[in-house]
Amino acid sequence: MNRCSSTMNLRSIYADDEEIRNLKRKVEELDDKEAVIKEQMEIESAASSSRRKPRILVERWLKETERAGNNFQIIGQANAETLPPKERVETLMREVEELIGKLLPQTLLIEERDAKGVKLLERKLTGEVIHRNIELIWGRLKKNRACKLGIYGMGGVGKTTIMMHIHNRLLEDATCDGVVLSPCPKISAFISCK
Repeated sequence: MNRCSSTMNLRSIYADDEEIRNLKRKVEELDDKEAVIKEQMEIESAASSSRRKPRILVERWLKETERAGNNFQIIGQANAETLPPKERVETLMREVEELIGKLLPQTLLIEERDAKGVKLLERKLTGEVIHRNIELIWGRLKKNRACKLGIYGMGGVGKTTIMMHIHNRLLEDATCDGVVLSPCPKISAFISCK
């Protein structure tokens, strides 16, 4: 009787061949879905003229799918003497079924933006003073590696236009890692915020 109960306990602890075969079928189904998703991504990418990257949800799904496949490879390497724990097989089966059932967005890719930022639309510059101010600001920015720059003055004198040109130059400059253009409130309001 003890011998029989120990055999029953082993069967309840370790996965049997049928459970592993069922898991293998589910993993193959997941692999098929992954292949379809990757093919759709290639089609979407080819149809677009701009650079595109997977949506975060799609990227996460692909990573989880790869991880599930790797976990199955580990389980699949078990032989008759070293059967994997039943709990591990059941957990992986649930994960694989969730991945198969997960609905992904209809468009799998989004437009990939440059890490530095987006170029702003520039207005045509007129006047010698505005060109001189742009060159003055540009010269100061090129001397410093990281800096903050503030421009103030009466409304309508071209502060925003100047900053748009500086912003676009910084984006084109290979030595610049990133550009942030942030409007500030009136100086008096800004000082009172301290």
